[in-house]
Amino acid sequence: MKNKSYRIETIEKCTRFLDACRERGYHVWQMQYQWFMPEGFHAWFHKPGNPEEIEIITHSKHVQEAIVNFNQPW
Repeated sequence: MKNKSYRIETIEKCTRFLDACRERGYHVWQMQYQWFMPEGFHAWFHKPGNPEEIEIITHSKHVQEAIVNFNQPW
């Protein structure tokens, strides 16, 4: 399984990333920690049928909130 890891610290970069994930069929499948912790907030994105996972790490409260709400149907 391939894994890619990225840091996203701005809501602008996060919005572009999440739009691309939606377009390609990725969803958040796991989240860990919090933005204010030393290790930051970690989220893993997965696309069914694709062995590649994408990990996002952030220390931004707004980026964490956007990622937590990503799978919501609204």
